[in-house]
This record gives sequence, structure tokens and C-alpha cells, in this order.
Amino acid sequence: MPRPDQPAIQVVDSQKALAAALGKKPGTISQWIKRGMPVRGDGKFEVEIVQAWAEANIKRGRPFEHDDRRKLARESLEAQTRYRQEKALLAKLDRQAREGELVERELVENILVQRASLFRKSALGLGRRLALELVGMDAARIQERIDQEIRGLLEEVSRTGKLPEPPAPAEDDE
Repeated sequence: MPRPDQPAIQVVDSQKALAAALGKKPGTISQWIKRGMPVRGDGKFEVEIVQAWAEANIKRGRPFEHDDRRKLARESLEAQTRYRQEKALLAKLDRQAREGELVERELVENILVQRASLFRKSALGLGRRLALELVGMDAARIQERIDQEIRGLLEEVSRTGKLPEPPAPAEDDE
């Protein structure tokens, strides 16, 4: 029996009765139970205790589907999906590497440096290759011949991907 100086605690027997006492729908009470709302050992509900629990644990205007457990489950599923996608990408890259479809970056960079160096040497060798031919020509014809040689060099690179060997240094250059 409650003491005379303590107010009586209202106890209800069912979720439906609790929903009516709190002005909620029975489905809301079911959701709250899943979220940890206190239920007495005999299956009854103490209205004031449930009310206090709801005020402390239920955020107003926040629908149940955004419950922390559901959010964590969704985030976990998203993380698992991302993990599977990354794992599939790694497997694809591994297969491509085994099949020779991938080339290491360092190798590509080395080839590009070698090609650039060869192009530089070929371009710098133009003077040596053309010097005797250009003697006695007027400036316009010299420019035309140099342009023609550079275009040929660039076309060779774009067509074959290879550069002509630069000319050997003349004996008097050494």
C-alpha cells in the first residue's frame, strides 16, 4: 500500500491501456518496448515511470526509423557494401596485374623520361644534321627546312612511338 503522503502510481495491464493513458498509438508503445522502455516483471506498466523514460529517451519529432540501432545497422550495412566493393576492386586489379593488363607506375615514368630524353637529343641534333644542308640558303628556306624536320620528328613519334636515334657526334666535337 502506498503511504498517504505519496501519490498512487498508476499501473496499467496492457500496451493498449498504456497507449490510451499516454495519448499514443499502441504501435508506438511496441516500438518503445523494443527500444528498452521499462516493463514490470508481471508485464504491467507504471504510467509515470514510462512517461519519465519516454521524456528521457524519445526525442520529439524524431521518427522511429531513425532509431540509433537502426542507424547503426544501416551504417554497418553501408560499410559492408563499401568493403565488398573495395574487395572486388582489389580482386579485379589483382587479376589485371596477373594478366599483364597493368603496368607499374615507376616503369611508365621511366619510359616517359627515356622518351623525353631521346626526343630532346633528337631535337638538339637537328643542327648537326642540317648544318651542311642549310649553308647558303636564305632565312625563309632555312626556317622551312627546320620546320619540316621538326614535323617529321613529331610525326615519327606519334606514328611509331619511337624516336630516331640522335646523330653521332662529329669527331671534331669530342
